[in-house]
Amino acid sequence: MALVAAGAIDATTVNVALDHLADAVALVAAAGLEAVPLSARRLGQGEDARCTVLITTSRARSFVSAVLAGSDVEAISRCFGFPVCCARAFAARRAAGADPMLAMLTNAHGQVPDAHLLLSALGLGALRHVPCAADCAPTREAIDRFIDTALSIDREAGDWLDRLGAWPVTWSSTGGIAEISTPYFRYHHFVGAGTCEVVANPRASRPVVPRDPRYAEVIQRLLPSRSAEPLKALGLSQEWERAGFDSPYAHRARYAGLLWQWSAALRGGAGDVLHYPCGDGLLGEMVAEINPRLRFLGVDDAPAAITLARARLPGPQHRFVIDPRDLPDGETEGRLAFVDPEPLVSRADQGGATLRAALARHRLVALYASDRALRRFGSLAALAQAAGLQIEATDATTCSARVTA
Repeated sequence: MALVAAGAIDATTVNVALDHLADAVALVAAAGLEAVPLSARRLGQGEDARCTVLITTSRARSFVSAVLAGSDVEAISRCFGFPVCCARAFAARRAAGADPMLAMLTNAHGQVPDAHLLLSALGLGALRHVPCAADCAPTREAIDRFIDTALSIDREAGDWLDRLGAWPVTWSSTGGIAEISTPYFRYHHFVGAGTCEVVANPRASRPVVPRDPRYAEVIQRLLPSRSAEPLKALGLSQEWERAGFDSPYAHRARYAGLLWQWSAALRGGAGDVLHYPCGDGLLGEMVAEINPRLRFLGVDDAPAAITLARARLPGPQHRFVIDPRDLPDGETEGRLAFVDPEPLVSRADQGGATLRAALARHRLVALYASDRALRRFGSLAALAQAAGLQIEATDATTCSARVTA
């Protein structure tokens, strides 16, 4: 938004919860900019409806609105800060039905991309467009301008953003699924058909630039306060840590990969899906987005986690229990069970036996391993063996396997 205020780009967009739309429009107006609501949608089950808001200047509003009303992808891209060469390449790839990022990386011809480029698919880093080439000079200038602006507003945040460029990031795709892998998390998302793997070239941090009071004043008006609890503000509990993951992003990425791998077993019809340990119900919420007809059964030893899970997935058909013996009888088909075997390694009580019996009535049992468990046991196969479970051949990249009969 500071780049819009400074005239570096014509416009940008943000997603705002509908309940806060009026406040957001007022804040943008106080910063001397104009906010134009474009569309509203619900991103996922249980989430508030959100509105996409166009932010531009009064001078550029008419021009930007006219461009957005048309179908010229190149012109629209340029409004949002794409360099001319990148806007032209993006439009051509879209017209050809190609995934812009995959097409660019597949034709890199030995060029090593910047980490900011590979992280852009997540909205992280300092790049907000798909470049025409991995070594595009105007894109490099856009990255530097974005970081300079961030540094001028908030030295600490800008420095963190700059350091993202030094991350060793790998971007790979196969079968229409791309994986972004960093030292802190992995993330899966859909791309076009094609196979590609590239590793970012870490860049050295640049000298810190002086703070610019123009940008600082704009941002102070837009963001009058900051949350002291960023994870809570993002709707993330601390369950990722208890579940053995290195970050909340690693937690979600593992679940996303797990659901993608076994999605065929979740689609269509009713049935039960069991998760142990279920934590705060995150996996259940993700399963409900795939097939809301499924009944989700969660088991966890921690009462606080069960409370969070019930709040996250409150439907009367779902059950979250501490004692596996409180699980409902198998009056419906056991479709799929997701299990982290690590807690089973030391669980030899009656509840453990009941849980194993509950797993046995499911058509498919899929194991997965947390970051902690992989460090502790070395592999998912070794973890399963320690828990007394026999698995089929495992795919080390997904840390997931199927239990054999």
